[in-house]
Amino acid sequence: MAKIVKCKNNHFYDADEYKQCPYCFPDTVKLDDSENPETTTINNPVPPKQEENANKTFIPQKKFNQGNDEINLDKTFIPGIESDTGNIDSHEKFTQRKIVGWIISFDMNPYGLDFRIYEGRNTIGRKPGNDITINEVSVSSEQAIILTRANRIFLSDKQSANGTTINGEIVFPDQSKELNDGDEIVFGKGNAKFIFRTAIKI
Repeated sequence: MAKIVKCKNNHFYDADEYKQCPYCFPDTVKLDDSENPETTTINNPVPPKQEENANKTFIPQKKFNQGNDEINLDKTFIPGIESDTGNIDSHEKFTQRKIVGWIISFDMNPYGLDFRIYEGRNTIGRKPGNDITINEVSVSSEQAIILTRANRIFLSDKQSANGTTINGEIVFPDQSKELNDGDEIVFGKGNAKFIFRTAIKI
């Protein structure tokens, strides 16, 4: 009956047939403990490429093609980030909006402070969740909206406590006023004063 033992590397082998583990020492096996031990070559039961890395764990690289782009599944994919080829992926195409103008202030900061106006709806207020956050005490948490429609830009007040004006005229909550290049907008009591500049070609 074969005497099956396990070596320190967790290989099982017949101890009656081999003095040492043939998996750990595939080329030569010691037959006795004399001064000049004989060696013999055995048939290696483990293929050479496997035995070299018998104690290592491998995770095969997983890739698949999507269109012309190769995606590596061993890497984290974050949608909305520009790819290595410089192309914008589909997620970013849906979230990206065109710049249609700016509001610029030199009253709130002597070096200048500006905010981009994008196509569609732009919310303005003191609350951080707005598209444009103005940190000024007289500005309401939800102060106003700037909206683009058919290459025209409109401003409306959202029932703010201290109101909004365009060129000194009050913008009432139930109305919208069209913005033109160079208009002066004041949010609140006067400290948040901005000049509107358009990027739309007339």
